[in-house]
Amino acid sequence: ADGSTYDLVCDGAWKMFTAGEMTAMVRITSSGDPESQVAGRLHRWLKNERSDVLNDLGLSEPTGRRLIELVALLRRTFTIKPGSR
Repeated sequence: ADGSTYDLVCDGAWKMFTAGEMTAMVRITSSGDPESQVAGRLHRWLKNERSDVLNDLGLSEPTGRRLIELVALLRRTFTIKPGSR
């Protein structure tokens, strides 16, 4: 409710992300590059920062359908305000 954490739910599995983690993921996905390329970048970030998410949400394939869907969801739902870091 206060925007300090975000829950991502996939097939009944829940993962919580901090506002900073969500901002990092939105920054990665906000480029104009094709979703399949961006999915690979997001996968690398998750592997380094939140490897638990890859297995728990079935995102093990760097360009898999679910990861591409996550990229699309982040793009639809969030934007980075101009001038924000």
